[in-house]
Amino acid sequence: MRRKLLVSLFLTALLLAFATPVFADDGKVLFGEDFVLKSGETYRGDVVIFDGKLILEEDSYLDGDAVVFGGSAEIAGKLGGDLAVFGGDVEVKSTGVVEGDVAVFGGEIHKEEGAVIEGQQTEMPLFGWGGKIPWGQLAYLRGWGGRPGFRYLDIFTGFAFGVLRFIVGTLALMAVSVLIIIFWPKQVEQVGETVLKVPLASGGVGLAALVLGIPVGLILVLAACLGLVVWLALFVAALFGFVAISLLIGERLLQALNVSEASPIVAVLIGVFLLRLLNLVPCLGFVFSLIVYSLALGAVILSRFGTQPYPPAQVAPAPALPPEQPQA
Repeated sequence: MRRKLLVSLFLTALLLAFATPVFADDGKVLFGEDFVLKSGETYRGDVVIFDGKLILEEDSYLDGDAVVFGGSAEIAGKLGGDLAVFGGDVEVKSTGVVEGDVAVFGGEIHKEEGAVIEGQQTEMPLFGWGGKIPWGQLAYLRGWGGRPGFRYLDIFTGFAFGVLRFIVGTLALMAVSVLIIIFWPKQVEQVGETVLKVPLASGGVGLAALVLGIPVGLILVLAACLGLVVWLALFVAALFGFVAISLLIGERLLQALNVSEASPIVAVLIGVFLLRLLNLVPCLGFVFSLIVYSLALGAVILSRFGTQPYPPAQVAPAPALPPEQPQA
């Protein structure tokens, strides 16, 4: 679990390193501090907060989307976009208004009387404990599990920690997916269109990249450190394509449920969760993952990270000019 968490944190930092210059003009990325919008103030742009709180006081207006990792949100003013919170609670005061969707993972949504949430509400607490994990109780059970007569407790706690690892890994993947959707929405959409247009070509190119990239990276690691760059490039590309496929699955499911005007953030979160569940299927989970990541990696390569359509648009040849008439 520690290795997965470190990889997720590293990838998040890598994405932010590329995205912060683009995001600086129309949004904020905050680390370890709160974003407070005082009464009467207006801010236009998206807000991403790591280890902090989002606080909108009464009569304030945030015209954009907000994402909070490892913190909570208190809405007494008006939020003009979507709100996603990972590892914390959302409290909407009686004067609070959220015009978009609200998604909370590892926490709960609390609404006072008179509070308004116009979009959909998605709430996923950890183990039904509202996001508050009783570490002391789990540790107590784990300690007793090693004693004679308590083997069933040891089996139960081992299963519980396995579920916890799955949830933490899913939340980390959801967090990175939300960042990619916020920073590169058009590129993600282009990758998804490539998967739909040429699934066989995408899968073939992606599988070839995996088969060749892993041993080539190993050879380069033995010779120099360039192999790590190859593996990192494959990892980032496969993750980018995975987000695009998750978005497609989430949108198709919402359309099947006759849910209109759903936020891309909600759609990608649903898609990520469903793909993670399918990976748990014994034996078939590995095959399914291989197919998904081959499609994802191939579509990213063919579309140049979603920067151009595939197949490329055919340019019509310029019409031939009529021959010059001889002058009298």
